[in-house]
Amino acid sequence: MRSDARDGRIPDSPVHWDTECYIPADPRDLIAWISTHSTFEHAKHVHFFKICDSIRRTIHDDFRTIHDRITLGYRSVDPDNEELAGEVQSRLSSHGRTVDNNDEKLESNISSTYCADFALDESIEELLVRANYRRLNPREIQSAMRTASFWGVRLRVQLSMFRRLRVFGRGDIIGRKSRRLWKRGFQLEEIDVPIYRRLVLVFRVKESQTFQETLHAKNLHLRMFKNIPKQDVDMLLPAAGVQISWIDKGKIGIPTVWGFAILVMKLAKSLSLLAVLGTFRFMSSLVLIVAVTVASLFYGVRSFFSYLTAKRRHLLNVAQNLYYQNLDNNLGVLLRVLEEAEQQEICEAIIGYYVISNAQSPDGLSEQEIYHQSVHSLREYIGLEIDFDVKDAIRSLLELRIIFGTANGYVVRHVSGTDC
Repeated sequence: MRSDARDGRIPDSPVHWDTECYIPADPRDLIAWISTHSTFEHAKHVHFFKICDSIRRTIHDDFRTIHDRITLGYRSVDPDNEELAGEVQSRLSSHGRTVDNNDEKLESNISSTYCADFALDESIEELLVRANYRRLNPREIQSAMRTASFWGVRLRVQLSMFRRLRVFGRGDIIGRKSRRLWKRGFQLEEIDVPIYRRLVLVFRVKESQTFQETLHAKNLHLRMFKNIPKQDVDMLLPAAGVQISWIDKGKIGIPTVWGFAILVMKLAKSLSLLAVLGTFRFMSSLVLIVAVTVASLFYGVRSFFSYLTAKRRHLLNVAQNLYYQNLDNNLGVLLRVLEEAEQQEICEAIIGYYVISNAQSPDGLSEQEIYHQSVHSLREYIGLEIDFDVKDAIRSLLELRIIFGTANGYVVRHVSGTDC
């Protein structure tokens, strides 16, 4: 299988299905572009750089606090955590039981543990939203489970196995993938495929389950993938089983039935000669019955192994796809999302500040005006229609005390050069 058939090809300027919320830009590149295209005089230019540096440092410090809080909370439910394993963990658990013998206290501890788990899940999902991921609704997931793309495999996924399942996507684009069709003489052709540029799974299982690996109910699992066709989202979930297609069933069933029928006909033809003599009629019938029984067992075993071969082929297809499209797991996903969320907030604040500071009106700009001018600036810089999160940008700038609100809108707070 060619690599482009597995991973697909993303054009340099892919077509987007919808307006994106994600700003695909590094803050430093964004600052450099603004400084190149702005009409600021020298003093205002220097002040702009100082404010942007202040925005970057302050938001980075805020996210460092979020990083410490979330990673510390995730440590106890991280499937890959090795810090408190084996004897040490059991010793701590037994110590906890010795200290807490009261039943009511134990129930309270269990309740607080569930509350802590729920709070952690909510914090991670809130972080994904701040990184401008969109949560897929149940209808979109169910639709993917009912179908499979040309490159995917239809799976039977039991959603009842999950205590919590959330899927987040970002980058709703058109990619290119290769396929061969018998109608075109099996020539390789490229077609447009709706793709999620990034996809993140957050899930817990109800009880310890064994799939390709053992998943424990106490753990919170995170998975991040790239360039996933919309119809193949179910391939990312721990699958209960592969659904064999009708084509594969035909490949297994038709040769088996045909071969069995030919064998029985040959046996009947060979033994019909013995049946002519009345003396061997009973013996020939007995031999025919035994031969048919043995043939049935032989073709039954052959069909079973053909089924296993088809199933392994589909599982290999899933494994190959996930090998090339998996970006990170568990704590690695969390660190990636933290970095992306920080980058988004910095970019939003910088664009918002640039637009407000560049305003011609002394009364400032309204929220709607900031939105439209920010979208226009991003369109010039990136070439995409970005659904700019104006509320988030204003909130960050207000918290940093860079702007303040008036009756007519928002205005840049003028400070001395040393205070910025």
